Amino acid sequence: MGNLQRKPDPAGQQPELFGSWYVEAGESEKSRSLAIWDIIPWRVLTYNRAGTVPTVMVFEGVRLDEKREATVHLTPAILPAKADMPSKMVFPGAREELVERALRKLAVSRLAASGPQFDPTGNSMVVSITFSMYQLRCELEQNGHGFKIADVREALEVMRLANIRVECPADSLVHGVSGSVLGNLHSVIDPKNTDGTRMVYFATFHPIASAAILKELYFPINYTRMMTLSRPLARWIVSLLNVRFRYATRGIGRSKRSFRLTLKRVMTDSGMQPEPRLTNNIDRVREAIKELQEKGFLERWVPLKEIETVKREGTAGRPKIVDAEWELYPSETFAKEIIQGNQDRKALKGL
Repeated sequence: MGNLQRKPDPAGQQPELFGSWYVEAGESEKSRSLAIWDIIPWRVLTYNRAGTVPTVMVFEGVRLDEKREATVHLTPAILPAKADMPSKMVFPGAREELVERALRKLAVSRLAASGPQFDPTGNSMVVSITFSMYQLRCELEQNGHGFKIADVREALEVMRLANIRVECPADSLVHGVSGSVLGNLHSVIDPKNTDGTRMVYFATFHPIASAAILKELYFPINYTRMMTLSRPLARWIVSLLNVRFRYATRGIGRSKRSFRLTLKRVMTDSGMQPEPRLTNNIDRVREAIKELQEKGFLERWVPLKEIETVKREGTAGRPKIVDAEWELYPSETFAKEIIQGNQDRKALKGL
């Protein structure tokens, strides 16, 4: 991955590559959004991820930014058969997304050890994390996601086995990059646990997520408020805004800048599996936008019908819906967070 390829530090000391990656004391509500990684379809946003989908999902025309598009290949995990259950094919989904976000929060809060790690298989640097199941479950439970331990273990296994490959000739950072959501995942006995019953896990983040961290392509995000969002699509929209809408402004009503989101972009980039009727897909976006308004990410002052444009094409009968577009206005709170994040980054870089 270009200039990320380097040899490990022989002294075992962590190089100063993280910059503003860690949150400061007293910022327990903050985490980080990762450029590219958080806005590409590495997880499937649908209600049934096992056994009813292709063996490989291919998403074409995924927009990395305003100029570059990519193709994303998502290969599922094949989970082995158990005593009373056959083997099954599972794509990463909302559960895995929440677990990955929780792990990232543990890393940026220094609650779990993390740092650069040389990966000989890819001849590049990746970011590792060492954590316990107890830490991970506590982090999830504190933010309203009390998964059973078996579900968390399965989520980790899905992320170990599922593979994401990105092709984008225009971007050497990600073109041809392939890897698991959590690579090198394995567990060992916690050396601090005297009776040997407690396990700790070691893993590395996907090479694209690692590249974003190491190259400081990340932005502050209110993790606590995001984790209260019940709809995976709403969390994806927030990530998209936080990564791509860094020009947000404050103001009253329509005096502030807006972000245009199309149904086509949602269907291409988010990983949301399409429903047969286009109107059902539009309804899912509407529901996500309403939740973002209710949770304080988007302005509540304007009715949904006033920021929505449904595009139709004439036919012999009733006009056919072909796309929809929404003009999204960040709330004062969200806009302020984006602006403050930009200022903090400039200060750290001495600009």
